[in-house]
Amino acid sequence: MIVIRDKDNPRKFIRTHSDGRVEIYMMSEKQTQKRKLPLDEKVRRARKICELYSLGEYTIKSCCEVFSVKYSTFQYWAQPNRAPDSKRRGFVHDVHELYKKACIENEINFRERLKEATRIGLLKLARGIEYEEIETIYRYDNNGTPYMDRIKKATKIILPNNNVLIFLANTVGAFNA
Repeated sequence: MIVIRDKDNPRKFIRTHSDGRVEIYMMSEKQTQKRKLPLDEKVRRARKICELYSLGEYTIKSCCEVFSVKYSTFQYWAQPNRAPDSKRRGFVHDVHELYKKACIENEINFRERLKEATRIGLLKLARGIEYEEIETIYRYDNNGTPYMDRIKKATKIILPNNNVLIFLANTVGAFNA
């Protein structure tokens, strides 16, 4: 069964069955309305989004997608300047504070991950890299069907990079002086 939403009318659906039958049905106004989340669920989701974002690995949009919250909705929740007479002022202020803290932690964690990746990359380039390349060779039989003939393995070596060695000598020498 395949269900397709009509582009012109979002309440209209076309359902195609495997036996060829086609049905057209309309959703009621109540069915198309999205249900509103309770305040405690909004706070829980906002807290989870901020925790995930603070790890420094993901964007805020991807964190919102994980917890089924639209990015624009989260930005609305995290607005710093809402009217003081608003009923939701406390909720928005709490989410804003969580988001501010998550942004700071995200920046710190991202920089730490970047430093570690840079150190590892420089160390590999300074030592040189050895890896194994595997190539599968196929042959064809009389019918034209391919079959695996053999596997060729070759060990490849990338020599240390001179520019990286000079950079490390200058940098480490400056720290040890």
